[in-house]
Formats: sequence, C-alpha cells, structure tokens
Amino acid sequence: MAVSVFDLFKIGIGPSSSHTVGPMRAARLFVSRLAHDGHLESTARVFSQLYGSLGATGKGHGSDKAVLLGLAGHEPDTIDVDAVPVRVDELGQVTHVGLLLRQAPNGSLSRMVVSGRVLFGERIRDALLRHLEKDLGPVALPRIPPEPSPFTVVEYFPSPEVSGFHDPRHHAVSLAYVVPVDGDCQPTQ
Repeated sequence: MAVSVFDLFKIGIGPSSSHTVGPMRAARLFVSRLAHDGHLESTARVFSQLYGSLGATGKGHGSDKAVLLGLAGHEPDTIDVDAVPVRVDELGQVTHVGLLLRQAPNGSLSRMVVSGRVLFGERIRDALLRHLEKDLGPVALPRIPPEPSPFTVVEYFPSPEVSGFHDPRHHAVSLAYVVPVDGDCQPTQ
C-alpha cells in the first residue's frame, strides 16, 4: 500500500498539523495495517518514539496525545472538545469551577462541562470559542491562547459501566481544556 505525504499531513486540529494530524493519521494507519495483516489481536503492546521536531517539541504540541488517539482508531476530523470554565484569581489560581446543569429526557438532572464537535477544517481554538459562546453566552469572555494545549484526553463510552465518562449517543474521544473566563456567564436554557 503506497502512502503519500498528502495522506498523512492535512489541515486539521492544531496547533500544528504536522505535529498532531500527521502523527494521528500515521498511528491509525499503523493499527489498520496490523488489523489488515491479522496481527492486531495478538498485539499486546506498542512502543512509539518520536524523532526530529516531533521528538523535540511534540509533547508541547500534543503529538503524544495525537499518537494515542490514532492508535485508538480515531480520525482528526472526528474529535470533540471539552471545556471546563474556571474563574482564577490575580495569581492564576483556580477559585471557581463552572459546570452546566442539563436535564435528561427522563427529567433527571446532571452537571456537565461545555462540549462539542470540532468541525472539519476548524481550529480547536475556534471550536472552543464557538461552544463556550453557545453554552455560556456571548459575554463570558473566555481566555484561550492562540495555540491551546489540552490538559487531558477523555474517552466517552455509550455504556456507563465502561468508565466514568458516558455519552449514550456514541463512543467518542475528546480533548479537554481548562478555560479561564472573565465575563458574565449566562448559560443557555
């Protein structure tokens, strides 16, 4: 199977497509090849080492998480984001954590973070801003750096028995960010 550099490197989730999208697609391609060749079931462990600029700056650019997402079979254009809105003091210490109150179809209430899909071709920063404005209102004034880096990767499962992260609609991977907000939050109803 021939692979072009254009199959690996595309514009997509940032901060740098060569540090996130490329490694994610390469890792996914590796797992697909294992499955195609009949070796996936017998594979117990995979070791990944990043070289060049990926090895030098990849962790800060999210390459390590991108490789893990690719090995889990995810595509860069099917990634969600979670934003945990916080208030911080003048020293940057978190003083309050904001959660949304949602009502399920059965009437039960739950608390959740701001979340949503990254659209095809959309930068993660833009997706975070879009979802924060949709859920917290236009004057929440979130502070998101030009090239945000997630604090963790969250995997949601349709079944609540699998993990503490549950989404009955689908199995999803989300990049999670802590986002300081300075304005007036007016959650949508």
